[in-house]
Amino acid sequence: MRVPTVVAGVLLAAGLLFGSVLRPLATGDLPARRVVLISIDTLRADRLGSYGAARPTSPALDALARGGTRFASCVAPAPWTPPSHVAMLTGLYPSRNGVQAVTDQLRPGVATLPGEMRARGFQTAAVVASDLVIPCTRCRQDFDSVTEIPSRGDQANGGPVVVDSGEDVTKAAVDWLRMRGARDRFLLFLHYYDVHSDYRPRPAIALRFGADPRDLEPGNNRFLIDNRMNADLPRPAIEQMRRLYDGEIRQLDEILRGLFDFLQAHGLWEGTLIVVTADHGEEFLEHGGLLHGRTLYEELLHVPLILSGPGIPRGRVVPNVVSLVDIAPTILEAVGVSGGTSLDGHSLMPLLADDDRSWQNRAASEADQEHRKRMLRAGNLKLIEDRSSGAELYDLAADPEERHNLAADRPAAVADLARALQRTLPASAPHAPEHLSDEARQRLKALGYLDE
Repeated sequence: MRVPTVVAGVLLAAGLLFGSVLRPLATGDLPARRVVLISIDTLRADRLGSYGAARPTSPALDALARGGTRFASCVAPAPWTPPSHVAMLTGLYPSRNGVQAVTDQLRPGVATLPGEMRARGFQTAAVVASDLVIPCTRCRQDFDSVTEIPSRGDQANGGPVVVDSGEDVTKAAVDWLRMRGARDRFLLFLHYYDVHSDYRPRPAIALRFGADPRDLEPGNNRFLIDNRMNADLPRPAIEQMRRLYDGEIRQLDEILRGLFDFLQAHGLWEGTLIVVTADHGEEFLEHGGLLHGRTLYEELLHVPLILSGPGIPRGRVVPNVVSLVDIAPTILEAVGVSGGTSLDGHSLMPLLADDDRSWQNRAASEADQEHRKRMLRAGNLKLIEDRSSGAELYDLAADPEERHNLAADRPAAVADLARALQRTLPASAPHAPEHLSDEARQRLKALGYLDE
């Protein structure tokens, strides 16, 4: 994004511009020449082997983590797709960048990662499996090209089936990469929708994870929506949907292995920063619900974050609390863009250098589908503010499953975190309901984002 000098000064004062100095960095063999940013929609961290999963869901991603750095406590800034991805691409929380719902647009003056990189000579492209990923007009315009891969199939079980499109996303990415050389500088953003419901892995993979490939109903969107708050759902049905979900992860992991092999075989691995993450997780009735978008518990907010490439330590696990809003400033510093910023996110480079002296160790989340909840995590303490039901406080070290609300027992901690949350997300007014076309409303209903 090219900004006139006078306007740039105003926006810098408002804290809405990325750093603007292009210079080599001193961290290892940085700067990187290329970036591949991969977002795996609906992937909760605890279902990957490197994050403790018992089932062999992710050998390729686990190998990437061993060869790079894994962030153990990455927090999604929203529990559903559009606001989380836009926060990832701007370094600003949803209420600060303006995109909290499908029809929202970026606030004037907000810069984006692809726009900043394109302004500095990088080629920028996105291949996405859903138009919900980058819904705002300018987010799309800041990419040189956006390729959208259809992820909706034939009608079934009362609604459209979300099909696995990972192979098509990768093919489009490979076609774009074949036209790039080892000297090219680029940002390639890839979005995979396969892990999102419907959960329909190939029969052989379903069997590998103990799921019955003849019984796909527990993984169908219609079934999940109909049973969203069904606490009496039979245990076998819950276990079947979990196994189908794990199968989808493994199926996509094999596709990603092919992408990584292509980068290595065509001389694009060296000098390329690989970033793998997710926009949010998925619920399996841990707190009484299915799907995502409406709560701020760890099954939705704890997402993977793996970095590999130039200047990235091998085999390191960073325990500090980080956020998806940290990705954009990290990538910019990794490619040599550095300077003063006032974004919500911060470059993770100090943590990669094992320097956490100035790291605040906190992250926030908001923009739930009903626009009534906010969350702040500070170290192991986590506060959820709900306009309807009040405050919840959890100690994630002692209670990682968030079973024991400590708000009544620790009012001082609630007050301290509430003040910190207000400083982090000062715009606390409820978000206005979005105006949707009938077609968009029906599609969001089919995905479980809107109630019937």
